Amino acid sequence: MASNLSGIEDPMLGQTSDWIVLYNAGTTPLNLSGYYLTDHLSKPDKWSLPAGTVIEAGGYLLFWADGEAVADHTNFKLSASGESIGAFNAELDVVDSITYSE
Repeated sequence: MASNLSGIEDPMLGQTSDWIVLYNAGTTPLNLSGYYLTDHLSKPDKWSLPAGTVIEAGGYLLFWADGEAVADHTNFKLSASGESIGAFNAELDVVDSITYSE
């Protein structure tokens, strides 16, 4: 969610921030240790997911894209005018990506 002005609020910072949700459609837990998120596909290792990050089968995790770079907060923000977001594995192979517009 880019430009989250009145949606869900980050309980840690008490503010509405941009966010990214990762979903595990599989039937087993997915260990994302060593994985990365980025808002520049040419820089796949821009933000490393915290060690021990696991998404349960059928579950999801929310990451705040607010530039804070602590815990579940990425070191980048999302552009309201559109951009690409990618998830990369430890070998820096793209696992998933999406491009959105304004």
